[in-house]
Amino acid sequence: MWTLRRNLMGATLMVLASLAWAGLASPQQRPATAPAASAGAAAGKITGRVIGEDKQGVPFVNVIVLGTKQGTMTDDNGNYSIPGVPVGTQQVKAQTVGFEPITQTAQVNAGSGAVVNFSFGSAKITKTLEEIEVRAEKRIDTKSSTTKHNITAEKLRELPVDNLAQAIATKAGVVAASDGLHFRGGRSGEVKFQVDGVEASDPLFGGQSNIASLSVSGTDVLSGGFDAEYGNALSGVVSVSTKEGTDRLSGEVR
Repeated sequence: MWTLRRNLMGATLMVLASLAWAGLASPQQRPATAPAASAGAAAGKITGRVIGEDKQGVPFVNVIVLGTKQGTMTDDNGNYSIPGVPVGTQQVKAQTVGFEPITQTAQVNAGSGAVVNFSFGSAKITKTLEEIEVRAEKRIDTKSSTTKHNITAEKLRELPVDNLAQAIATKAGVVAASDGLHFRGGRSGEVKFQVDGVEASDPLFGGQSNIASLSVSGTDVLSGGFDAEYGNALSGVVSVSTKEGTDRLSGEVR
């Protein structure tokens, strides 16, 4: 019986001690919530509007508070609002593409809002590019099947050859033989030679013409797909243009 009473008294003392400890600890926990309340009160809001040169609102402008991670973007009418800005003097910056950034100072008070408006001037041209004229040049004639090579007088002087025939033999599909030029496997008699539009080949046996290199202005070598103007040609055409004379003489008289 005595043991039962002693156990009940011990349990009662433990409950009273727990209640007393909870009462002492609760006053110490209350000040911990005070900073949170003060932190919420120590913040304000910045609002305003961004307009352009025409006094109309500029949409999609980035407005940020320098030194913080707070910012926003203007709406379609140029209005913006940034809540939770720390109390004190803040630098507010507005920037968008095509305009110079603008920075203004705002005084933010606890529980109240500061109004900061921005006015952009004329649009800024970042860089003027030089005008580029593009002309299309048709390199390949899709309506013609003629395979043509050209040898100019300047090119003829540069080539390590002794005569025009050797220069023609340097082109693709042309082979120089003892009896003349062979175009794509054809015989020398199947090649047509023209000098200033006049045929210069042997009408019976063909054969090439011997033309002085200094008198040549240009040479067209056709190895396939001849037009109607080149008759009697089977394997190739060599059309030579000669230099034209002049009616002026120059020199020195001694």
